[in-house]
Amino acid sequence: MKNINSPLYRMYCDQGNNISGPCWPKRINSLLDHLGCSGYRTNFDISVNYYPMLKQRLCDQYIQEWNACINNLPKLSLYCKFKKTFELEKYIVTVKNYDLRRHTSCF
Repeated sequence: MKNINSPLYRMYCDQGNNISGPCWPKRINSLLDHLGCSGYRTNFDISVNYYPMLKQRLCDQYIQEWNACINNLPKLSLYCKFKKTFELEKYIVTVKNYDLRRHTSCF
């Protein structure tokens, strides 16, 4: 349930609508629009923790854009044959020798 009388809510509305330059509410609105979550802005409920939902949506969108990027670049065609999922490779944390890890990464 949103409290339209709260000073924070009024400041948010004023910042987002009346200032022509960059400000934090405009950046938040832009991010919500980019994530397809602009409904959170209009139907905001203070009792709901939106952080996990937004974090998951941001991660999912990044992975989707990562997949599109690597699959559409011809120079990454070999990379795509080996790298199917977006995750930290085990050798990065397992191999302690910096030079060996660097050479493995270059390969």
